[in-house]
Amino acid sequence: MTEPLLPMSEQPPLGDRPPRRPARPPRRRMRAGRLLIAITALAVVMVLVIVGAGAVLNRLGGGNAPDFKGQGTDAVVVQVPEGATATKIGRVLQDAGVVKSSAAFTSAASKEDAKARGLQPGYYRLKKQMSGSAAFTLLLDPAARAESKFTFPEGLSVRQALPIISKGTGIPVEQLDAAAKQTAALDLPYGAKSVEGFLFPATYTAAPDATPVQILKMMVDRFKQEADKIGLTAGAQKHGITPLQLVTLASIVEREVRNDRAKAATVLYNRLKDKANFPTLGLDSTVRYALGDFPGALSNAQLNVDSPYNTRKNPGIPPGAIGNPGNEALAAMINPEPGTWVYFLSLPKEDKTYYATTTAEFDALRAKLAQQGGSGGY
Repeated sequence: MTEPLLPMSEQPPLGDRPPRRPARPPRRRMRAGRLLIAITALAVVMVLVIVGAGAVLNRLGGGNAPDFKGQGTDAVVVQVPEGATATKIGRVLQDAGVVKSSAAFTSAASKEDAKARGLQPGYYRLKKQMSGSAAFTLLLDPAARAESKFTFPEGLSVRQALPIISKGTGIPVEQLDAAAKQTAALDLPYGAKSVEGFLFPATYTAAPDATPVQILKMMVDRFKQEADKIGLTAGAQKHGITPLQLVTLASIVEREVRNDRAKAATVLYNRLKDKANFPTLGLDSTVRYALGDFPGALSNAQLNVDSPYNTRKNPGIPPGAIGNPGNEALAAMINPEPGTWVYFLSLPKEDKTYYATTTAEFDALRAKLAQQGGSGGY
């Protein structure tokens, strides 16, 4: 006989009930609460970031940036550094009292982005207390450029270089010549006693108030930078000569040849080694330097001039450079092209230098030189 079913509302006796499990916490509600808190915190952070970024942009890009009005008052010369951005230029102008805030300038520049890319480094004549827009416009005006600028080509001697520097800077040649003799102030390298060889050929921009010594020292400093880049001191050691001798030989290469300077370097090294056939270097360029950069055909009397720079009479390397070599000639003396050449000769009508190993080859070149109206050669 089956027992009757209990009514649905009736519970079994306590002793017959299974143990009750502990109630689970409302996880979904807790997770939802935490998520809400996180979203709220994130929103607050984003608001703070937006507000902060707005403040920064307001400072850099203009906004309500402090600004002067008008075209300015007293004149002032300002240098725009190499590679400076509009923001950097703005700070320079602010520090010089040209603009009231760097943001005023960057705001003006941002409105003319294409023109802003044309801002150039250099010295400018501006005015104090200019509006950012006025300062930006004046920096784009070539008439505002205040620097001295000149280009000094390779191979020229100091006496040939000074008139070029004088023309570019307005400094009299006499003052530049006096500055060239201040070797201690110029801080010449390698124990050199003359600035010859250390005025590096390049285009220079100088401050309008630069002194003669500052102009020449800028060129010497540029030489030092370039010499460090190409490892000049180590290159000289490799060939068993001093750095000053390497500069001297490079200056001869610069004066003597028109092409293949690494071959010309080999000619000089080969002659220095072959004292039996070449007791001296025997070069016209050094004689011309001894004669004050004499440009014409050399007479026998001139070829016998009494000078330590006369390599037709004196063995070995001259006591100093005969001009100011550029990178290519210096690099050629460090890394000459392997070969047996011992002669070079430049033919004027071809504007080219030829190289020879034997006397017969060289005599053929001298015959061509004579046909073209030239003379000399060794």
